[in-house]
Parts: sequence; C-alpha cells; structure tokens
Amino acid sequence: SQKKMCLILVPEITLATQLIKKINSYFQSELYIWHSKLTVNQRNWTWHQIKTIKRGIIVGTRSAVLLPINNLGIILVDEEQDQSYKQQDTKPYYNARDLSLIRSKLEKSHVVLASATPSLESYLNVTKNKLSLLTLKERYGKAVYPTVTTIDCRKSQFYNNNPNNMITTQLYNAIEEALKRKEQIILLYNRRGYSMFCICGSCGKTSQCNYCDITLTYHKNNNQMICHYCGYKVIKWDYCQYCESENIKFIGSGIQRVEKFLKKQFNDYIIERLDTDSITSSKKIIKIFSDFEENKINILIGTKMVAKGLDFKNVTLVGILNADQSLFFPDFRSEEKTVQLICQTIGRAGRHEKKGNVFLQTYNPDNQYINQSQGFLLDATYQQLLIDRKELNYPPYSRLIKMLVSNKEKHEASSFINKLFSFLNNINGFEILGPSRAPIFKLSGKYRYQLLIKTNHVGLFQNISRNKTFQKIIQFYKNSKIIFDIDPQNIM
Repeated sequence: SQKKMCLILVPEITLATQLIKKINSYFQSELYIWHSKLTVNQRNWTWHQIKTIKRGIIVGTRSAVLLPINNLGIILVDEEQDQSYKQQDTKPYYNARDLSLIRSKLEKSHVVLASATPSLESYLNVTKNKLSLLTLKERYGKAVYPTVTTIDCRKSQFYNNNPNNMITTQLYNAIEEALKRKEQIILLYNRRGYSMFCICGSCGKTSQCNYCDITLTYHKNNNQMICHYCGYKVIKWDYCQYCESENIKFIGSGIQRVEKFLKKQFNDYIIERLDTDSITSSKKIIKIFSDFEENKINILIGTKMVAKGLDFKNVTLVGILNADQSLFFPDFRSEEKTVQLICQTIGRAGRHEKKGNVFLQTYNPDNQYINQSQGFLLDATYQQLLIDRKELNYPPYSRLIKMLVSNKEKHEASSFINKLFSFLNNINGFEILGPSRAPIFKLSGKYRYQLLIKTNHVGLFQNISRNKTFQKIIQFYKNSKIIFDIDPQNIM
C-alpha cells in the first residue's frame, strides 16, 4: 500500500514454490522469484527487472538479499533459524538473516524474522530488547496442535522384526489407518542414499572415499557408492577391494531403502521421495508439491526438506523415523538443531480442520530435549540451552571464529595452524580452542586443521588479520588454503 518493495527470504527452494502460490492468491502485485535452480537467462531477466521496478514482491533464497532492490520497504525472513541462510562453502561468506538486519537498517526499512523455533541468537536478542517479539498463540483457522506419540525403539518391535525398514509396527499400523481414511502422510528420515556404507565380512574393511575421511554411501538407484562431501563415485562393490572376498554387507538404512520398503508394502498407493538426489530441477519440486496438494500422492518421505514450512490440508499423520539422529553430533548446536527439526516436523500435521497425529521414533525417550520438543516447551528448552552456552562462553554469549587450514601435505597444514596459534595465543580478548584436527580430517584430498576463537571483539580479529606479521605468515604458507569463517553454523 506504500508502493514499496517487499523481499521474502526462504531457506529452501521447496518453500519458495508453495509460498509463491499463496502470495498470488492474496496480493495483486508484481511477483519475482530468485533461486539457484533458475537458468542463467531467467536470472538475468529477473535481475534487470528488479533494478527498474519500485513496487512488487520478491521471493528468494539467501542470495536474494544481495539483489539490487530499489525502494525497499520490508524484508521477511521465513524460518530465520535455518542454517541454510549461511553461505559457508564458497565466498563471500555471509548469513542472509544477519545481512537482512543490516540492510534494513541502512535502507531504513522494516524487517521481520519469522519462525516457530527461533534461533538462540534471536531469542536472546528479544530478552535484551534488541528485537520486538510478536507471538501467535493459536494455530491458523480451526487447526489444533497434533497428538504426539513417542515410540521407544529399544522396546518397540519393528515391522517384520526388521530394523532396516526403520518403521516400527506401531507407526506402520498408523500409516495403514491413515491411508484407509484417504488421508496423507509425511515421513521424515534425514539420511540420503540406500545404505550408510558397505563392509567386508571377511577382513572388516569399509568402503572409504579416496579423498575424504568418509565412508561411501550406497545409492541403489544408480548402483553407485558416493561420497556426500566431495562427490567421489564408484560402482557398487561385488567383492572386497582389499581382500577380494565376496562377503560384502551393506550396513544401515538410507531414505532410498525406506522408500523401497514402503512401495513394496503399500503398492496400491503413490509414494514420492523428496531429497537432494531426487530433486533435479524447480519443475520437479513444483510437480511433487502440486500432486501432493491435489491428493495424487499418498505418502511423501523426505529429508529435512519436508520439515520446513510446508502446508497441506490433508496431512494428518507425520512420522519422525529417527529423532536422535542429530542429537549427538559433535557440535555445540546439536541439541538446538534437534529441537528445531523435531518441532518443525511436528508442525506439518493437522494444519487445517482434520486433527493431526505425530509418531516420534527414538532410542532416547528420556532425553530432556526429545521430551521438551514433543511438548513444544521451547521456553524451558531455550533457557536451559542458554545456561549451558553461557557457562561455556559459546554463542550467543560470544562470537565464534573458525580458522580452517587445508593442504595436500599433512605437515604443511599442521605447521601453518601452529604458527597461527603462536601468533594469536597471547592476545587479550581471545579464548582459543585448538589447534586440532578438523572433525573431518581429510576432505577432497586435503588435510585440515582448525582453530576456534571465542571473542566479543570480532573487530579486533579483523584488525589483526590485516597485521603485517599475520599476513607474512599467510604468505609464507601460500600453498595452503585458509578460511576465516565468522559465526560458523557448524564446526565440522
């Protein structure tokens, strides 16, 4: 109404496709889309259009915050807690959520951070009155919160006594009943591929990536074993590459194996998989969501892509197949991310007139964060997390800087990181963890070491990084790669 531009940021392309349809039903305004699945020609056209218009709506993923928008009135950041907003694999490194706050300040526009499970940083900023809090105390329309049932996988029976299918008998029966009622189902299983790795039953060796300290994941669809970090691929082992034994075993279940089981058991129904392996274009995403919305798909199984912001009227059953998966990840944010993923997934059930049911499968039913997630007890969860973070001086009570050094020669990388540590160790205002091997020590053929710096003076680090002595150290080790990641989303 003020004849200004509105930018809506979403963390995933999947969310953009459904959101665009809703916006078109509410607003008679020019609508533009920006994400990585657009062709070069589409991006060029959109870029030049945005440079000239002064009123309209832009929906995009994180890089949309960098678009040349004139007359910006408001930025809306949906699912603001999502780590996908941080670009950390390629330069420039930035967090689109944080950049939205800066851009709105510079352009004197409004900004709204939206989430059912806000980040700890935003939660703390509310308590410090840096952000204003607006709360939705009820679900939209006539919807009520779903009933959540926790299934203890230690005691419960898996269907056909086969844990590889990842479906307990209790969840299987619930799926059957929902299908008989002609209702739809979303299942979350956040593991790509068919099997986690293969192992030789004779010598015990596993299928390792040639370039990373990672086991290869078996993908049945193309009969390949793939590294999910560098993309290295080999044909499925028929015999051991070390001892030539044919006693090969495929261990663990990926989403493809669960999909195969479901299609075999419910062969009269349409089942689709939503993950980065199955989605090759924006058209494929649109097709799946359109078919699901029109009840042409009965069961949608996916990785965390299905947990975020999706809204389907006929979804009454949601299953979380392994709620513990990210809980014990070697990262200080693992509990926070687990709570957010569980709560977000629960929110997909019963969003309209029909009551929803959620089945949460876990091997740790007594875990504090699993329990609080299923009851949506976010205040209690966040307060405990803040206590833990404050005690250890982790974000949001400090800023974290990750210095990551990599080189094909192990001793070169080790020497470089130790030299950096010697230079930084005596600086007031820095608490340094390390130097140490990165949790994934070898990646894409390079050995990696890292330093983690806790500080409340990021500006001090930026000044030091321009210091002549510091730059000489970097120049001396010019054959090594160094990355400075401020506010990293993970420390892997």
